[in-house]
Amino acid sequence: MKRISFFLIGSLLFCDTKIVPFAVFKNYEKKSFIKSSKLSGFLYSNKNFEFSFSKTAGEFKEKFGKFYQNDYTLLLKNKNMKYGIHFIDIKNYENEMILIAEISKNLQTNKIATQFFYTFSKNRYIFQFSPYFENYEFIKDNILNYFRFFIDFIKYKDNFLAAGFKNTIFYKKFYFSFEFEGGELIEYIKDNGHSVYNTQDRVKKIFTLSFGYKNLNLSFKKKYFKEYLGFNTSNRIFSISYTKKF
Repeated sequence: MKRISFFLIGSLLFCDTKIVPFAVFKNYEKKSFIKSSKLSGFLYSNKNFEFSFSKTAGEFKEKFGKFYQNDYTLLLKNKNMKYGIHFIDIKNYENEMILIAEISKNLQTNKIATQFFYTFSKNRYIFQFSPYFENYEFIKDNILNYFRFFIDFIKYKDNFLAAGFKNTIFYKKFYFSFEFEGGELIEYIKDNGHSVYNTQDRVKKIFTLSFGYKNLNLSFKKKYFKEYLGFNTSNRIFSISYTKKF
């Protein structure tokens, strides 16, 4: 049974080169099939490529034991394109490969882009199409507002659709961010391909709050979903990361 790949949240924008170590802790309701899970890793990014690695460990309830997973992502970048792969190594289960591509257009303070993800393994294939719009605008001299609207369409046995937005305020060395997505997601991909949520859970709503000061980033996420065993449940996800810019 495949379980969770994850991601960090909160690395800052607007720097060419950075390295971001992170840790993520997930807490589940009592009726969930999973007892707990956690992961750690790092992201390295410069103007030419991005690479991330994460290691996930978790525990099922009752007699189902533990699960382990390693994720590797490599993205190449140029002015208007990103493309690469995400590989998932799952202990005792079938591994997965994801092909990633993005085409974008910058229009002064706006950006329009479309992302494509194609997941394949021995017995299944998943396609995800994710267009988004971004806007950067100074509200005052030292206050920058970042807004993002996005749509996720997934083709896997059936059609799944969700949409959401993210709004971030930057003030001097601080930032605050709120994000919401609603609809229905399954086996979905986020964070430019660095995060692959490879589960059969049907996600209905996701709320995320993020805070940052200087290089430290903290995030809290609340996710509501129908577990693949049929239970309506939720989990809480706590993330911490540190952004070192060069």
